[in-house]
Amino acid sequence: MTMKKVTVKEMRLVNFKGIRELEAAFNDRLTDISGKNGTGKTTVYDAFTWALFGKDSQDRKQFDIKTLGKDGKPLPDIPHEVSVLLDVDGEEIRLTRRFTEQWVKPRGEEARVFKGNEEERLYNGVPMSLRDWNAKIEAICPERVFKAVTSPTWFTSQKPDQQRAMLLRMAGGVRDADITEGDQDLAKWLAGLTGKTIEERKREIAANKRRLGEEIATFAPRIDERKRDITSLEAVDFQAVETELKQKKALLAVAENCLLSENKRTEEYQKEIERRRDKTDRLQAELINRESEVRNEALREWREKMDAKKAAEAKMESLKREAQSVTRQRAELDKVQLALEDERRKLLCEWRAIRAEEFKPDGSVFVCPTCGRRYQGKEFEDRRGELLAKFNADKARRLEANKAKGMKVKEHLEATQAMLTELAGKANTLLLERQGIEESEAYRFNDPEPDTRRLIEEDIKCQDLRADIKGVQALYRYDDTQTPDLSGKEAERQRLKEEMETLTARLAKRDELQRSRGRVGELEAEWRKCSQAVADLEREEMLMRRFEKRRSDLIEGKVNALFQIVRFKLTDTLINGQEVDVCEATVDGVPYSSQNNAMRINMGLDIINAISKAEGVCAPIFVDNAESVNSLLTTEGQMIRLNVTCDETLRIG
Repeated sequence: MTMKKVTVKEMRLVNFKGIRELEAAFNDRLTDISGKNGTGKTTVYDAFTWALFGKDSQDRKQFDIKTLGKDGKPLPDIPHEVSVLLDVDGEEIRLTRRFTEQWVKPRGEEARVFKGNEEERLYNGVPMSLRDWNAKIEAICPERVFKAVTSPTWFTSQKPDQQRAMLLRMAGGVRDADITEGDQDLAKWLAGLTGKTIEERKREIAANKRRLGEEIATFAPRIDERKRDITSLEAVDFQAVETELKQKKALLAVAENCLLSENKRTEEYQKEIERRRDKTDRLQAELINRESEVRNEALREWREKMDAKKAAEAKMESLKREAQSVTRQRAELDKVQLALEDERRKLLCEWRAIRAEEFKPDGSVFVCPTCGRRYQGKEFEDRRGELLAKFNADKARRLEANKAKGMKVKEHLEATQAMLTELAGKANTLLLERQGIEESEAYRFNDPEPDTRRLIEEDIKCQDLRADIKGVQALYRYDDTQTPDLSGKEAERQRLKEEMETLTARLAKRDELQRSRGRVGELEAEWRKCSQAVADLEREEMLMRRFEKRRSDLIEGKVNALFQIVRFKLTDTLINGQEVDVCEATVDGVPYSSQNNAMRINMGLDIINAISKAEGVCAPIFVDNAESVNSLLTTEGQMIRLNVTCDETLRIG
């Protein structure tokens, strides 16, 4: 696979993290950036990553880009810019990222106001949106890969599972057939693992073992409880209980037959009483109906006269209300008539005043409005005739309008007078009707309601019904001797039933004894079955550990073949013997965390070489604290060493 090569040729910084302005050229293979601490070595590295990805070398988006003044505050209103010239397989690409402050002057104010920051990205001088910019950078080298091949510390700073995943991808994994080769048990187990991953099967086994363990823990107390029940039940003489229960049943049958006979006799007596009571109720209903007939017949004529009186009174009330309404209407129309007569008098006075008006023009109307000359002769006569015609026309118009109003008032007045005449006739008619009702016999009727009690007492049919009722009532008087006291026999029956229930419950313990014996056998069988299932799961776990150990050994060999000095430890054994996945870089068995700084840098360079080869790309490698390493591993990519020296100023070359 052809390897893409990315190198940095030059960089330009303007007001970036304290560096006011810097231009630097880089060698194709090796460039040293030297100076005392604080001179800006790491700032150059931060500028490079910020130009490409908008982050510093620590992968932070939020960091101080702006240059600070002596007071520790950012210098306002100055641009911040980084420009990088890259060589990508012989093609030069200039990447520029610019960060500027936005200041505006509000209308009506003197001072400008800070409104925020703006970031620009230029690809070979062409402005780019963030989305297009990221696509361009991704085409050069993906950000994840770029970080891995430019920083010796990036890979080892990742989480172990992320390191492991990347190594496995680089190594290409191993085939299941290579793992199970020569091991029939493993091959058979793997063939049966369908539809699930090993991790899923692990979780399933763990869940099943936990469930089975919880179930097994319940068997011992459950079996012990059943056995204690069996011991207590075996002491009961169930034959004696069964004999006593039969005796109680016989006694209960005798008591219930006696109660049944007495209850039947009492029930027949009660039925006879009910029949007599029903007959009495029927006779009472007939008596009430007959009394009502006598009363209604006696009151029929009086009620008819009372109904006629009520109708006359209702009619009288209706005529009174109608008369009151006519009176109100006449009063309202009287007011209308007075108002119309008054308006008619006013119109007549107005008509006479208009008729009496004479033509008396003001002398100013006979003066020329233009020259002020007074009209003479014919001009005077013409002007006077014109004004007289207008006066007569206006007088005639007003007389006609007055006459029209007078006619309308006259019509309204005549209509009102007609309505008053009609209402007067209606009031007289209503008065005559009321006088007729007051003189009528129905209206004057005032007799009291007749007394019907004597008629009812003397009625022959009512007397016969009362006699029949007394005769029947005498037959069904309650006799205590007809209902014997059965409370003693009922109490005896209840006692026998309770004793039988107790004996039946004790006898049921015999079936419970048989069920308990059978349940103990079932629980012991289930216990053995669960224990066997746990043993089977544990055997499968052993096969899985053997499979994973062989796979880890094969993968570890393939992974370590990718590196020159680094060896990765991919599994570890816990105190309980369980093997777990790890990912730890070592050299000669010493882990990365225990190595000195120089060895850590070379281990990082070895890892970069392997990743570059696997990904097919090499890029500038920034080696911080490079002065601490006597000999750096050779790399395919361009190397930029950050060296701490005694130089007061930053040196690049």
